[in-house]
Amino acid sequence: SGGGRVAAIAPAPVPGWEAMSLGGVWKRDGARSGDDKGLLDLMEMNALFRQAYGLLDTLELTQSASELRLSTRALIITLDEVYPTTGAKVPQRRRDLRSGACSGAARVVAKAGADGGAAAELTLDAEGDKACRQVELLYTTNGGKVLVRELELSRVQGGSFSGVTYYTRKQ
Repeated sequence: SGGGRVAAIAPAPVPGWEAMSLGGVWKRDGARSGDDKGLLDLMEMNALFRQAYGLLDTLELTQSASELRLSTRALIITLDEVYPTTGAKVPQRRRDLRSGACSGAARVVAKAGADGGAAAELTLDAEGDKACRQVELLYTTNGGKVLVRELELSRVQGGSFSGVTYYTRKQ
């Protein structure tokens, strides 16, 4: 007889970078997106930063076999982050423009409901004043027509924020 052995079920493999098509220029869908006031309050951002942040309505993503690049800019904010697809942690500029070290890494994670069943997970660790950890998922839905950006931010000194932003493809 079989001796009561139970066959182990292997976990589904995590999709690779090729499962996603994040590249393009994306326009924020303000009607569907959450309010980021809680994020700005948590990080104690000043009026000028809030004004510039409010103008960040376009996100450009470039994806290749070796890297994922995220770019946006408005007034005082210029964001140009490059993440190797190897998952290596690399220096980044703090998104809140404060001084202090910041590093980030990207990897692919399984995501139910996402095109290709995958999302890019970006993790940023900022040190110094208002030190925090930010984890965001980027993935497409609706056949690549919608980009979803899920954000979780936790301050080392306490407090957290989570929100979802939706974008539609411009190009």
